[in-house]
Amino acid sequence: MPATPLQTTFLLRRRHARRKGSLPSPRLGIGLAGVLLIGLTLVLIVLAGFYASLTADLPPLGLVKAYFDPQYGAFYHPSRLLDRSGEHILLTLENPGIPPEYRVLDPDESGHLSPRLIQVAVSLLQPDFWQSPGFSFRHLMDPNPHTIAERLVSDLILSGESAGLRQALRMRLLAAQLTAEFGRAQVLEWYLNEANFGHRAFGVGAASRLYLEQDAAEVDLAEASLLIAILDAPALNPLDALSVALERQQNVLLTLYQRGAMDQTEYQAAQSQKLELRSQAMEEKLVAYAFIRLALAELADRLGQERLERGGWVVKTTLDYDLQVQLVCTLQVQLQRLESGDLNALGSENCPVARLLPTLNLAEEPFGTDWSGSAVLLDPQTGQLLALAGDTTAGAESATLGSYPAGTLLSPLAVLGLFAGGYSPASLVWDIPASLPENQDSAQNPDGIFHGPERLRNAMANDHLAGLVGLLEQNGAANVWRRVEPLGIRITEGVEALYGAAQLDPIQVAQAYAPLANSGVQAGVEENETLRPALTLEVMRGGELEPGFGSVQTQALLSPQLAYLIQNVLSDEPARRASLGYPNPLEIGRPAGAKLGQTTAGDDIWAVGFTPQRLAVVRLSRASAEDQPRLDARLAAGIWHALMQTALRDLPNLGWSQPSGISNVDVCDPSGLLPTVNCPEVVGEIFLTGNEPTVPDDLYRKLQINRETGLLATVFTPAELVEERIFFIAPVEAQEWATGQGMEQPPTAYDLVQAQTSLPGLALISPAMFAPVSGEVRVRGTADREGMQSFTVQVGQGMNPARWVEIGKGSTAVENGTLATWQTPLEDGLYAIRLVVVDQDMRVHRIAIQVTVDNTPPQARILYPSQGAQISLGSDKTLNLAAEVSDGLGIRQVEWLLDGRKIGNRIDDPIFNLQWTATSGEHRLLVRVTDLAGNITESEPVVFTVK
Repeated sequence: MPATPLQTTFLLRRRHARRKGSLPSPRLGIGLAGVLLIGLTLVLIVLAGFYASLTADLPPLGLVKAYFDPQYGAFYHPSRLLDRSGEHILLTLENPGIPPEYRVLDPDESGHLSPRLIQVAVSLLQPDFWQSPGFSFRHLMDPNPHTIAERLVSDLILSGESAGLRQALRMRLLAAQLTAEFGRAQVLEWYLNEANFGHRAFGVGAASRLYLEQDAAEVDLAEASLLIAILDAPALNPLDALSVALERQQNVLLTLYQRGAMDQTEYQAAQSQKLELRSQAMEEKLVAYAFIRLALAELADRLGQERLERGGWVVKTTLDYDLQVQLVCTLQVQLQRLESGDLNALGSENCPVARLLPTLNLAEEPFGTDWSGSAVLLDPQTGQLLALAGDTTAGAESATLGSYPAGTLLSPLAVLGLFAGGYSPASLVWDIPASLPENQDSAQNPDGIFHGPERLRNAMANDHLAGLVGLLEQNGAANVWRRVEPLGIRITEGVEALYGAAQLDPIQVAQAYAPLANSGVQAGVEENETLRPALTLEVMRGGELEPGFGSVQTQALLSPQLAYLIQNVLSDEPARRASLGYPNPLEIGRPAGAKLGQTTAGDDIWAVGFTPQRLAVVRLSRASAEDQPRLDARLAAGIWHALMQTALRDLPNLGWSQPSGISNVDVCDPSGLLPTVNCPEVVGEIFLTGNEPTVPDDLYRKLQINRETGLLATVFTPAELVEERIFFIAPVEAQEWATGQGMEQPPTAYDLVQAQTSLPGLALISPAMFAPVSGEVRVRGTADREGMQSFTVQVGQGMNPARWVEIGKGSTAVENGTLATWQTPLEDGLYAIRLVVVDQDMRVHRIAIQVTVDNTPPQARILYPSQGAQISLGSDKTLNLAAEVSDGLGIRQVEWLLDGRKIGNRIDDPIFNLQWTATSGEHRLLVRVTDLAGNITESEPVVFTVK
């Protein structure tokens, strides 16, 4: 039945009410809209913040144009390395003979690019280039560039930024802006002119000249494919990786063919084309190859290799150009001497420092072949590397710096470790065979001789290794070496390191010794939590300093007291004269710590030495061969001597001040203990305060002996035959060595019978009785008795000396020959020289002479003419030259030197006159005086003018 109108109305109302009840309330809708609005706002705020962060300090697009600026742009100004003065160019990062050249796309302009090259670049790198907005949206978050514009931005605008999401978005933002502002053609032109083609070739114009030796406008399809193939791997270029570069070129051709960029005929022709390529890169002659290699490695590490090679950088290095040139040439002169066997060759006039090489008269020849050397000059106060010669031969310098056996060059570091453990320079060492470990019998001292008891100072200075090795064994070599690891050298070879098992390069040696020169403080540039030598003073680009370069840090590695102990020992010239003689190449006329290094094999020698201002290391090596004599370490010392004399020429004469915490104590030599009345020689020594000796010397003892029998005196020995004698008491382990050396040991038996009377065969011939002597004196005479065991020559001060010092000894007969050499003391006066002969039956015979030591030079002063005098000649044209000369003993000779030429000798005490037939002009006069002892003095020169 159909619904009535009322029912219909009712139903419609109910449906309407249901719909109304199912809809959300107006308040709920408004709330949801508010939440959405707030969320959207937050998103917009976050996006705005991210965009602000993304674009903050966004580099300007103008950097691209600035790169190509003809006056200041890096494209036209390759990076340069300069010496410390800025006056000498050490290296220009470019290919010699290939200047930068900017090429355009427009074929109607001069200097255009080959159309083939443009075609290959676009087809291979970005086929959609001419339709692209400049960035790839598909690779939005990839830090690698995918479009040509992105490549350009990555190379020139964002090269200093690290890869990541922020860098990727900034790169694409800039690429879009660059394309929009300058157009695609300009972007492509810029990119092809700045792209890295390897081997320091930036821009396709330079690359075409370098690899193909032709203009970029003439490049064909095959050649263009070779060049463009390099862009994704610049190191795989035809000069550095020819076969790989050609293989990649073939792959490019195939890719282009598959993409339809060429037809089959073009592809086959290009594929089979033989390319004419440069066979080798052009090289320029450089100074300081090894230094440049190190400096470039540091710069590449700090700036980035490609960023550095792109140009615009001006680097002022620490290198002293003049010292570098002289170091290398002096090293090569010495190597030429050794190769030729002529140790007196002077080298070229362009190498004046080589003329400072000391003359050495070495009997051992030949010197071998295949010599090489290297050297370092460092400022220990700043850590700056001033000069460096890599592995160098007589004909060429290498960029490499190899490691070589250091040998005894490490002994000061071992001694430093011992000092840190409580030893001192005065500590007694026994340089005898018994001190060597059982497995070191063949590794004796470099001179092949054992030297007996001595202070640690002398053992180190003269490379007497047996005693030092004994101390290392006693204290544990590993422990001793560990104490010096702060110096940057880690030794794991134990005592064998001193014989040549440990290898170092000269820079490592310089770093280890630098704190010794600088009172325990090392200066340099931080690297891996350590300091290394500084190579750069400043780095600039666009006239602005690059931060982080040129600043030097310091670090205290040793206490000043420990450093001073080593400084004092290494600068002790008398201590090392026992092995090097006097004079020797380690003496440079000013305080200098120095040490020679040699190995058991004898094929590697070193010299290292320092003052507070300069430190130099020199290494020489030869190829090993049988039956060759050991190298004399003075060959390396000669180079060190010449280099240091030059490097210090304009610097003040400085030494090292003794710091607090160091004590000066007189000790008995060689025990290093407190002197007694029996001690034959007392010397001054230094100690860490609190480490001074407290017990008296126990090596020397006074015993009563029957002078005739040589036995211990008893109550039955006649009083007139009893004499007191001082004996050196060798410990049990040294008695065998002492006996073998002819050292008299105290008797163990008591006197029972009278000794036989003495026999002739003793004489002192020279110097004569009461003769004046000075400097080094040869004592000549005869010690030739039948049954003689040994003889000694002694000196004592005064008419009847209370103390005698041994200056020579022997165990074979000498007749009218040299018995000893005596370096006379500085204190003038009467001295006695005594010859003591011991027979096989221990009988002792003595004779003596008296001499007068005169080491004080005479005094000399020119009385006439006076300084600056203007003298008019008389008619006879003679001048009476006058001088005042005096000496404590007497004058042997007075020489008059005028303008460098001797004009007369006179002896007329106390006024010395000489008549001279004068000539007009300016003259320079001086007087050279020799006294009876041979001391020589020159007066202050007088410059005068004769009219």
